[in-house]
Amino acid sequence: MRVRARPGVDVAVLEDGRLELTCPASGSRFLCSAISTAMWIALLQQGGRPDAAAALLAKHWDLNPEYMQSDFSLWIEELRAAGLLQIIA
Repeated sequence: MRVRARPGVDVAVLEDGRLELTCPASGSRFLCSAISTAMWIALLQQGGRPDAAAALLAKHWDLNPEYMQSDFSLWIEELRAAGLLQIIA
């Protein structure tokens, strides 16, 4: 599975380093925590593949990969439900 921001979603890094995703058409807005911002960066580095991004962060943060994958699944579903993310493959 691969995911990406939906067309029309604006992605910006704020002055404090947090990530903001907004969809002007729907008014949806999601302000990421530092951890979610790292998850987004890892997702981009891994070509939109949540499994690879979760494995990368689990290794860097010395976490159980299954827990990190679970966190990614919940986070992706939250963004998808808000209309900010789409599954592309």
